[in-house]
Amino acid sequence: MTAIKTITTKIIMGRDGVFEIDDTKVPGIVSVSLTYQRELVDVTTRDDGGWTKKYPGVKSATAEVELFRIEGDATQDLFWQAWHAEAAALACRILSKASCRGLSGDWVVSNIAEDQGKDGAATHKISLENFGELEEISSTTSSF
Repeated sequence: MTAIKTITTKIIMGRDGVFEIDDTKVPGIVSVSLTYQRELVDVTTRDDGGWTKKYPGVKSATAEVELFRIEGDATQDLFWQAWHAEAAALACRILSKASCRGLSGDWVVSNIAEDQGKDGAATHKISLENFGELEEISSTTSSF
């Protein structure tokens, strides 16, 4: 997979959330979340006395971006392009200003959900999953 675009995401917890793609502010941001996961591998043997024994396995991460759909916005259309492309990953840097932690690396658009409320405002929820190893970043090592 080759990165088709560099995405820099800045997250400030609370009402001042910022989402940018290549230093261009994406309009209509509702929320951004970052989830760290680790698979637990069952390594139980008969010698464990009937107790399950698990060992930390592979790590993964997901990011969710929810935004109001603005038709024709080029930065929002990037997610659709990445979802349609078979061999495309997005090079993303995601940092939470609240916790001063984040992840940098290649991500794949795994899901795009559209919601059309009664008020007529359409939102998209975009799910990103890591593709390969991610580098941990902090506000002290980041150029945010």
